[in-house]
Amino acid sequence: MLVLFFVDHSYADVRKLPDISFEQKEEVQGLTPAFDGIGVQSNEASFHNRITEDSIVGEQEKRMTGKVLSYAKDLVGIPYRFGGTTVRALDCSAFVQRVFRSIGIGIPRTAREQFKIGRNIDRDEISEGDLVFFMTRSRQYPSHVGIYIGDNQFIHASRKGRKVSIENLDVPYYRKRFVGAKRLIETDTLAEPSSEPSVTF
Repeated sequence: MLVLFFVDHSYADVRKLPDISFEQKEEVQGLTPAFDGIGVQSNEASFHNRITEDSIVGEQEKRMTGKVLSYAKDLVGIPYRFGGTTVRALDCSAFVQRVFRSIGIGIPRTAREQFKIGRNIDRDEISEGDLVFFMTRSRQYPSHVGIYIGDNQFIHASRKGRKVSIENLDVPYYRKRFVGAKRLIETDTLAEPSSEPSVTF
């Protein structure tokens, strides 16, 4: 049976392991990183580099999500109009498209097409910045979309409310029509923010 020894959280140098055969040493060396001082240091450096990179990516995702939520909330109160694409009036998918364009993520124009992109997210795993979809006008495909903002709430350009507003996912109308969620803010979709102007009329 092969036993690996650990010293200070690093693999031990097989040259210093007593009473094991040459073949066992070869096997250990074949399964573990280089045991010279430089090899151990390089392996540790690689580990710390991965931790650092993961932290940077995580912070970048948080920053982008924060910008999405902030800009989306800035649009609260803007009138709803089917086909509207400006801050004078927006429909649901144009609202989502405009918000994500502000962080450099281009997405399709309609809720139906937006539902085809991103990563599927289970209902109980929805996080801030995820898109939430509903079947409102059609039973064949999603026709309404909003942005989840936490605490079981989402922000959307509401045809019923006639403006951009915040709603709860557990409202019977939306709970019954909820069809799925998508995540767009991930490592491979992050980009430099575009020069989105402040909200003006």
